[in-house]
Amino acid sequence: MICVLIAIFLMSSLIGCGAGKDGNTGKDGKKVTLRVATWREFDKEYYEEIKRRFEEKYDYIDVQLEFNADENSYNANIQTDITTGVVADVFDIHHNGTMQMYGQYGFILDQSDMEYMNNYDENAKAINSWDGKNYAYMFDYNYFGCLYNMDVFDELGLEIPTTPEELVQTVAKLKEAGYGGIAYPGSRWGTTFAKGCIISSLGTEAYDKLMLGMDQGTVTDITTVDGLKDALATVQLYADNDIFYTASQSVDYEPALSLFATKKAAILWGGTYFFGEKDIYFPDVNAGFFPTPTYAGNGVCYAEPGQCTCIYANGEHIAEAKLWVNFVAQSEISEYYCTNAKMFSAIRGVEPQFEEAKMIRSSSSNYALIKSNYYENAEWWSAEWEDMLEGIFWDKDSYQSHIDIVNAQLKSADIANKKK
Repeated sequence: MICVLIAIFLMSSLIGCGAGKDGNTGKDGKKVTLRVATWREFDKEYYEEIKRRFEEKYDYIDVQLEFNADENSYNANIQTDITTGVVADVFDIHHNGTMQMYGQYGFILDQSDMEYMNNYDENAKAINSWDGKNYAYMFDYNYFGCLYNMDVFDELGLEIPTTPEELVQTVAKLKEAGYGGIAYPGSRWGTTFAKGCIISSLGTEAYDKLMLGMDQGTVTDITTVDGLKDALATVQLYADNDIFYTASQSVDYEPALSLFATKKAAILWGGTYFFGEKDIYFPDVNAGFFPTPTYAGNGVCYAEPGQCTCIYANGEHIAEAKLWVNFVAQSEISEYYCTNAKMFSAIRGVEPQFEEAKMIRSSSSNYALIKSNYYENAEWWSAEWEDMLEGIFWDKDSYQSHIDIVNAQLKSADIANKKK
């Protein structure tokens, strides 16, 4: 993969020769067309409004929005377009290892000196930074937890569960009343629920330290990480008690939402952005939200980074691209987008105004998320780690047996000495 990216970089550098300047394009009266690409077609209305406001302020720039709702196709197209040097001036990608490699090999611009950085959330900054440089503006966070049918809870006299045992008991009572378990799109998200329990239990910094520790060889016994065994015990309790709707492992996104909409399930595990799709998927459900209870008892939500906006380093309109990114990061624009998309802003001091936002904030004490998503030595340990989550979550395996397997692999891999 690295060799491929190096080759792509050399090719794109030649193709982009003479471009990528911050010059005075547009100041001679000519219109500039700025291409902006994203997969978030379901937010098209909001992007169009941001475009309208931007073009009103910068009347020499025409923004050409490019949408592709198929994320796999979108990501493949971005990589192909970088190869041929025709990628959009500004494009959204997920926070992952690919983005980090784009930065390392010079495909995306360092945004460290841009205006929005003065008000940028520290976690968002950490997520998209390495080697002292920030490579993307992250639009938002998406909190994950339990959406629940408030009318059903009231009808059955159910309280919001705050411990794993209480959630198990709540699901049991729902089943007795004729409702199924928690709706969960397992075929789409796999073990995301299990990862969410671990991340929210440990917190951002401790989880990041654990993952990087395994990758660097400084952690060879995961039981030494405070809180991890309790987090795995949380997952195992939920698996052993079948809290999810029947056959959730094969349920996709829309069927899970349908279970909630038709009241076959009174709880749906998912992101706060589901509220943004309420009118489409569950318009007749009076939905509330609570964090997934864990043995940590901290009321923390697992949060997932939203789209990360990058600037193509060899683009023809870098100055205009910077204007766009700084514009969308303004407090007013960030509040507008997050309010409508039902997300939480990465700009300090911005509070979205959608109806459920205050309820979500009041029900959760904080959030925890994945800071690093690129592990250079993952081939030595990640399979065993993923097998552990899969085994506990879906197969009801003993978490202790999997801990032993992961530890044995970490010791056998001896990554710390391989790096010397």
